[in-house]
Amino acid sequence: MQTENDNWILSFVRIYLPRIPDEVLIQIFNLLPFGYLRNFFLYFPDDNIRNLIIHYYSQQVHFVWSKAHFFLSTINFRFGKIFNRRTYEGSNFQNKEVFRFMDEFPEIVPRRLFVASEDVQYNPVNEVLKKFHNRIYNIDEIGIYFSKCPITIEDVDYVLSLQNLTELYFCGLVLTPIFTRLIDNLNLINHPKLRKIVISHAEDNDWSRIKLPETLKSLSFGNFLNGTNTSIVSFPITIQQLSINRLDIRDLSHLKHRISGCLTDLQLNLNRLERVLIDDLPPRLRVLDLSFNSSVKSITCDDPEATWPVTLEKLILSCSGLDDNVLEMINDNIGWPSNLIKLDLSLNKFTNINNLSNLPFGLQWLNLSNNRHIRVTENFQFSSQLKFLEMSGCVIDDIQYLEFPSSLEQLNLPGNQIRNILSYRDWGKLDKLHTFGLWSNRITSLNKWFIPPNLNKLDLRGNRISTLSKGFPLFNKHYDFNIVDLNLGQCKIKKIQIDYIPTSLTKVNLSRNKLSSTFLFPSAFKRLLHLDLSNNFLTSIVFENDNCKSCLSHLNLENNPILTGQKSPEHFQEFYDYLESNLGKVTERASNYIINFKRD
Repeated sequence: MQTENDNWILSFVRIYLPRIPDEVLIQIFNLLPFGYLRNFFLYFPDDNIRNLIIHYYSQQVHFVWSKAHFFLSTINFRFGKIFNRRTYEGSNFQNKEVFRFMDEFPEIVPRRLFVASEDVQYNPVNEVLKKFHNRIYNIDEIGIYFSKCPITIEDVDYVLSLQNLTELYFCGLVLTPIFTRLIDNLNLINHPKLRKIVISHAEDNDWSRIKLPETLKSLSFGNFLNGTNTSIVSFPITIQQLSINRLDIRDLSHLKHRISGCLTDLQLNLNRLERVLIDDLPPRLRVLDLSFNSSVKSITCDDPEATWPVTLEKLILSCSGLDDNVLEMINDNIGWPSNLIKLDLSLNKFTNINNLSNLPFGLQWLNLSNNRHIRVTENFQFSSQLKFLEMSGCVIDDIQYLEFPSSLEQLNLPGNQIRNILSYRDWGKLDKLHTFGLWSNRITSLNKWFIPPNLNKLDLRGNRISTLSKGFPLFNKHYDFNIVDLNLGQCKIKKIQIDYIPTSLTKVNLSRNKLSSTFLFPSAFKRLLHLDLSNNFLTSIVFENDNCKSCLSHLNLENNPILTGQKSPEHFQEFYDYLESNLGKVTERASNYIINFKRD
């Protein structure tokens, strides 16, 4: 039986929804679960709405087969899947799902189609693509991904015959049966649009016999089962992005004369680089990733006039075994790249932070995390335009000598041994800082700490704080802050003695603390939207007598011994009656005490 509310909804959907401007409809659709779009609006009787969704959300279509599941999805560059994952056991069911989609929406010719066959015994790619041959040929771009699945010469011939093929992936395959087909293959050599090839986790072959197309812009090559000799691999001069991983490369010399000056991104991960000569780097390089080469002993130059590429903006040297000697050589001799914006030095072995004293002026992003035992014994000033700084797990116990720039927007110092947050005296100057991570340190008190004035999110999880009071200026009405999210979970808080919170604060996490027995609920907490008190030792809650209206939407009391010894239905209902009389009506009287409130 339809209710009055049902009739109103039907009337709105049938009459008024089609009248809404397209740009507003898109905003509405972005707020809906994708199942609504897939199961309802794609079949909506109004052609304008149906066509709008098809046009907006079908810029890319994905067909993916895998061993455990199959899903097809349509996405565009901003939004996720409309067609969510569905589970089937047989490939016939999988193909039928694709066929149904293609038959029901014959007008869909996406700009880009991505087809993936992963870890299946039957490879359906050719069958599906050939069945819809005419529509497939009208697509602008096709990407095909083969991983751990059977592949035949016929598969290779058909895929390379697709003139709109732009990306091709061979991952975890036995390529020997088809390898000869790739040798001097004119469809491959002369392909008009193929711009990206990834070959990974395959058995070794003689790759010098394979000629790649001049259209190729991106090549990822590596992780071969038996290794391979990269000195025999031929790279097209058009390559702009080159990734060579886990192929036992020890230096860049044999790559120097085989990669073109067009190269902008070079990734050499999980090799055995020991010496890096900046003389060998391509002149237009923008991104250099040498991470996970655990034994880099020097970064230097043979030519005293040599410099880093002036275009280099991103340098990733994480987990490369860099020690103080290597960094000193860069910092004091050859210098850092002059236009560097992003630098990752995490997971190395250096301890002297002064070897970073000459970082470029324009550096905006710096990761120094997990360099154990960094020493900071004298004043150190970071680059004046730095926006992001990560120093987690550096075992720093004092930050008084660090000088953070006023440009900083995000600062993470978790997993250190910081005890006294007041040892740093210039928090007020960090007026652009919006996110601050201090979890897993040894801070015992927040009293007298004036947080950065425009901080939005503060994470203090896992510290040794025992009391919250107005001694922390954040909870003092005489001061004004802009914080929104405060995380104090997994501390040792036993007492909360506050009567004020800033008006901006909407979310507080006090889970996994030492709050016990009867909890005197601060009236100030009623101004929050979200409060997490889970995993404490609360047996009951008492409210102050006040007329303060609650704004709480969500209260989590899960895993507290609520009503211990009094778990009769009557006590349960009495608890919720008392709670509702102080905080408002709940949507459901949940036995797990994860409580949502009805709000206008």
